[in-house]
Amino acid sequence: MPEWRPRAATIIHRSWVLAGAAKRGIPAFLLIRDPLEVAWSRRHRVMADPKLATYGVVSTLGAAMLCWYLYYGSAWRLRKHLVVLPFPMLSGDYPALRAHVEAQIGPALAPSPSFLMQNRFDGPQPVRELTVFERWLLRRCQRRYDQFMQLAKASGAPEAYCRGR
Repeated sequence: MPEWRPRAATIIHRSWVLAGAAKRGIPAFLLIRDPLEVAWSRRHRVMADPKLATYGVVSTLGAAMLCWYLYYGSAWRLRKHLVVLPFPMLSGDYPALRAHVEAQIGPALAPSPSFLMQNRFDGPQPVRELTVFERWLLRRCQRRYDQFMQLAKASGAPEAYCRGR
């Protein structure tokens, strides 16, 4: 069809999707977000809406960080095939992120998502101390996060968005 235009896939959080894209030479972009932010966000969202629990299991902070660590560990092995994008670029300047991605892949991205409900502010959340295990795991996650932020910088993401810890 003359009006048909190729579009990039949307966000998929599965390591096998990254591996399949790398194997087939399909451009793959990896959005990297601070592991503690991910864990708190996941915990808050599941507590606010239990339907978001994975297989009915509510995520602890430690479980969310462990998932983060394992996912980005598999992504690290594929790093030569990925363009790494820092999450602050998505949350701070989505049009710039979109232009950066489209400049590298050619086809347009699928329509912009609506973040109205996804990123709403529900008020301050209770403070909780991390366990010994969570602190240990967080240090490992943060080292991996810093490595990915260096890759993001090397792949052309603006310096202002590539600051690690």
